[in-house]
Amino acid sequence: MVYALVRANCIGVHRRVVVLHVRVAVRYDRVLIRPTIMLNLDAYLARLGYTGPREPTLAVLAELQRRHVCTIPFENLDVLLGQPIRLDLASIEQKLIHRRRGGYCFEQNTLFQAALTSLGYTVETLVARVRWQVPADVETAQTHMILLVELGGRRYLVDGGFGSGSLTAPLLIDTAEEQL
Repeated sequence: MVYALVRANCIGVHRRVVVLHVRVAVRYDRVLIRPTIMLNLDAYLARLGYTGPREPTLAVLAELQRRHVCTIPFENLDVLLGQPIRLDLASIEQKLIHRRRGGYCFEQNTLFQAALTSLGYTVETLVARVRWQVPADVETAQTHMILLVELGGRRYLVDGGFGSGSLTAPLLIDTAEEQL
C-alpha cells in the first residue's frame, strides 16, 4: 500500500507535484483491467497537443501526464444529466477525445492506460481508497482508479483523473523522498 497527499498546479507553463508524506490521500490495491480494443493514438495525442517523441521514457510519460490532466477536465456531468457512464474504450474515446468532454477517474485512466500501453509502457490498473479529509480510523470504499507504470525497474503512480488533486507528474512510489 502507498499513502500520499498530493497537491497539483495546472496553471501557467510550469507545473509541479508536491508530495507530503505525513497525511493520507490515496491508498491503493491492485486490480487488473485491460482494454480490449485499440485507441486512436493520433487523435488522443492531438487532443493533448502533443507532437513529441513516442517512445516509453520517463520524460515522455511525465509530459503526457501533465498534458492529460491539464487538457482533459475531470467532470461528472453525465451523472447530473441522468445519462449512463460507459466504460468501454470506444465510448470513452468518443466522449473525451472526439466530443472534447471530460470524465471521472475510471474514464480518464482507462483512456490514459490505453494511450500508455499503445506507446509501449507496462501499465497496471489499481483501485484506490480516497482519504481526502476523512478521519484516519474511517475506512473508505475503493472508488478511485489509478495507474501503476513500471519503467526501467522503477514503479510510478500516474493518475489522469482526480480533479484539482490530480498528479501532474509520475510519482515514484519506491522512495520516501519528497518529489517535485
